[in-house]
Amino acid sequence: MSGLPDGLDVLSLRSTEQGISVRIGGVDVGPALRNANVQTRLNDLPTASIQLDSILLAGEPVDYFGVIEVGGRLPAGDMHSLFTGNVMTASVTDDELELDCQTHPSLTERKVGGIEFLNAHPGEMLHMITRSGGLSEEQIHVAGLEQELPIEVIEVLLPLTGVAVSEPVRIGPVTLLQAAETEPLWHGFADNMLQRELRESECHALYRRVGRQLLDVEEQALATIDVVLAWLVARARYGLAYLPDGAPQEFIRSRALSRPTPAGVVLVKGLESGRAWLRRSQPAANSRTLSLSEDDSQWLPPDPEALSTSQRLALLALRRAAAASAVLPRVGALWEAIEFYVAGVRPEPRFSAAEAKRIRKSIPKDVDLELRDRAMNLLAKLNDPPLMVKIREAAERDGVPLTDAEIELLKQVRIVRNNTAHGRHAELPAPADVDYAVSMVARLLLHSIARR
Repeated sequence: MSGLPDGLDVLSLRSTEQGISVRIGGVDVGPALRNANVQTRLNDLPTASIQLDSILLAGEPVDYFGVIEVGGRLPAGDMHSLFTGNVMTASVTDDELELDCQTHPSLTERKVGGIEFLNAHPGEMLHMITRSGGLSEEQIHVAGLEQELPIEVIEVLLPLTGVAVSEPVRIGPVTLLQAAETEPLWHGFADNMLQRELRESECHALYRRVGRQLLDVEEQALATIDVVLAWLVARARYGLAYLPDGAPQEFIRSRALSRPTPAGVVLVKGLESGRAWLRRSQPAANSRTLSLSEDDSQWLPPDPEALSTSQRLALLALRRAAAASAVLPRVGALWEAIEFYVAGVRPEPRFSAAEAKRIRKSIPKDVDLELRDRAMNLLAKLNDPPLMVKIREAAERDGVPLTDAEIELLKQVRIVRNNTAHGRHAELPAPADVDYAVSMVARLLLHSIARR
């Protein structure tokens, strides 16, 4: 399912040698290239304008969420990178696609939000702002930053809603406090909306750790406090009359329905250096509006009542995968959408019924009955295909183009989901990769709905 079948490339256009190469999401679009213009300005992000012949694309699975790479040929014949970025807009005129592209669009797509620095290190400020703008650690290099920052005790203060304490409550590295007890940490910051949100919260979560970079400790703190809040929600929703240790529990419905959540600002401070910042705990996305018209049938959804239950559930899960800010919840919702998409897919059995029966009959009858039942249950699933096989089968059924590179990306995201689900270490994918995976699943769903 990757690339154009050889029989359609009768003119061998895809083997044409050019002095410039263009790839989008791993797909070579050079043969369809009409023009390319790359611009680099001193005080602006690099941009590129690409014109493609839509006929010569010949159905190649070009996905606008894939990374676009433009390369040029050196006199010696080697290719060197001219531009790497993402498609911002794609315009259609007759048989031409015009793409406007930009490097690191996440830097302009997100707002850092309100922020105030105290005694800040310039390099650390730059590092934090670019990371908050969406760049990964691998994409950022601030020379000398690690050597210039001191190792010290760093405190992270996160105001909470839906929680109240009358005295300090210690939970591992997190201490829950009343707002009045944390006031010394605010000294020096302006009396503005950010500080007012600190003051008005009933409860503050304080996290303390030795570290060098404020952002590293902030991320550790937010992840740890998220787990604490998740446990509090689970404990509040525990409705059994007896606790796990057998003791009867008191129940107050209003408390059980509480939803402890972060208030939205975070304060981080190095206790020895005094360097600190107070800012929004999540960068705000620039406001976007999706304008709809009855004249544009491509955007209008089908009648929800005409969709199958699995299609409706897949769409709802995909919306969560697109809307969530943290990577792991996005990955979980993404695979929930995929599992609903492949519901009911039954590829051809890999093993014949006779072979499967022969294997089942070969199980010794004199083994432990429970062991025999377990073996029989496992063998009953002998022809249950893996999820990736179901995806390929469903995509072929619905006529969805997927490249081998896209299948591999889905596999890598699947590994992250499985490792997390089984308590193993998982290297989180980059947000851009999750965006691309979400686009692939949207492709699967739209083709499936169109086929119906």
